[in-house]
Amino acid sequence: MVFLADTWLHITTSTVNFVQINPVTSGANYSLTLNPRCLTSNNSYVASLSGCNLNPAATNMFLVNTSQSLQTLNNLSDTIAVFNNGPDPTYTYLGIPPSKALAGRDYTATTFGMRTACKPISNECNLIALDGANTPFMCTNAFKGDLETTPNGWLYTYFTDQTMGSNVTYTGIQNPYYYGLAALLENPGDSSLLQSAPEIVYPIHGGVAFVLLCGITTYEVEYDSINGTITRFVATPSNSSVANVWQVPMAYVGVAQSNLQTAASVAAASANDAQDLADQMALAYSKAALGVGAQSVQGAPALAVQERTSFLVTRLPMAPLFGLIISNLVFVLLGIILTGIALGTSGGEVQEIQARLSIVGLVADRFEGTRATGPAEEMDELFEEYNGSTSSRIVIERTTTGGYAYRQWSTINS
Repeated sequence: MVFLADTWLHITTSTVNFVQINPVTSGANYSLTLNPRCLTSNNSYVASLSGCNLNPAATNMFLVNTSQSLQTLNNLSDTIAVFNNGPDPTYTYLGIPPSKALAGRDYTATTFGMRTACKPISNECNLIALDGANTPFMCTNAFKGDLETTPNGWLYTYFTDQTMGSNVTYTGIQNPYYYGLAALLENPGDSSLLQSAPEIVYPIHGGVAFVLLCGITTYEVEYDSINGTITRFVATPSNSSVANVWQVPMAYVGVAQSNLQTAASVAAASANDAQDLADQMALAYSKAALGVGAQSVQGAPALAVQERTSFLVTRLPMAPLFGLIISNLVFVLLGIILTGIALGTSGGEVQEIQARLSIVGLVADRFEGTRATGPAEEMDELFEEYNGSTSSRIVIERTTTGGYAYRQWSTINS
């Protein structure tokens, strides 16, 4: 039984990777919150003196923290990054860039996110290729123009609502807010997939033109990151003050326009239809806006953090393990039973034999003759000296053949 159980245990034993979880209580600033300077006003353009998102100069307007915005926008920052890897990839959010220290940690954090939904409205806005010098459009009085005469063929503005009736947003916007984009791309690459798209216009002198209307919603986000995967993503629409943090830099500082123009060219070359182009531009806008607005956030402790440590352990199946334990216990039990039987039935014979098998018993048997085979209560009784008889002395001598042998010498008492 022991042999079979031991063999069974060895065959079924395996090595597995064991993950140990320990809480982390410090050094985990994985949440992102607004800087204190963004908590004193509604963060609109007219409130730019509060220093949240704009640094006004006499003849120009600058970002408060251009370095952090540009690094985040171009994926160069080691503290903040823009992601859309949550359960719904149409949501973008600010998070912590991957690192060696972060690879073994799971956490719950808060941050800010954005979701942009765009639709093509070229037909609604009467975008036409009138002639070689004119590609006009007319959405509303607040959004109209000619893409042939517009610098870089790129015209955008923000609206207070989706009717595009007013583009006066310097006092602040609500959440969601709206963005109109009219673009003429002179070198869009291979746009053959859009040839039959009704919302795409091809100007007389070449290129691709379109008009989009986008609704932009900002969110306060709580999410769980487990082993690098977002397993829970809860997005709650933010208030208008938070929305202004992201809208104002995009509306009044053009640092992200080249990113959007590049995204528009890529979309025109790869989109299957006008809506696909609009969806690609929506995601590009969210990423650009969050990157520019990253200047207004700072790190904060995560809500919960745990660290995973993995190492190899031996996996012992329960059945063969307990089978081996039980079989060994049965073996011990059998020994106890047999010992009890021997002691109960031998009449002391077992102890007698055990004593005579000792070194003393073997010496007496070899050198004391019949004395050693007689009955005795003590081991000393096996020797002649016990009764005062003449003792013998045992020596070892060389034999005639060159070997050695024991010899018994008698001694004479003086």
